[in-house]
Amino acid sequence: MTNIHPSAVVEDGAQIAASAKIGPLCYVSSRAKIGENVQLLAHVTILGDTTIGEGTIVFPGAVFFAFFAFCFRLAASFSLRAFSAFFLAISFSSSFV
Repeated sequence: MTNIHPSAVVEDGAQIAASAKIGPLCYVSSRAKIGENVQLLAHVTILGDTTIGEGTIVFPGAVFFAFFAFCFRLAASFSLRAFSAFFLAISFSSSFV
C-alpha cells in the first residue's frame, strides 16, 4: 500500500507504486510515474511527464520535470542555432547558482 502523507498533493492520474512513500508537502503531477520503493522525503515537486525509478530516494526541496522533453519540443519549433543559443544560455546561467 502506498504511504502518502496527508499534507502531500498527488493529482489524479499519477502512477504511484504500492511500495512508494510520499512525504509531507510533496506535489506529484497527474502524468508522473513513481516506481517501487521510491521515497519522496519532504517538499519534493514532481512536474509533468516525469518518471522516478525504482529505489530512488529524493531529498527535500528537489524539483523534477521533463526538461529534455521540453527541450525537444522547443527545438522542433526553432532552428538548431536558436535552440543551441537557448541551451547555452540555460547552461551558463545555471553555472552561477
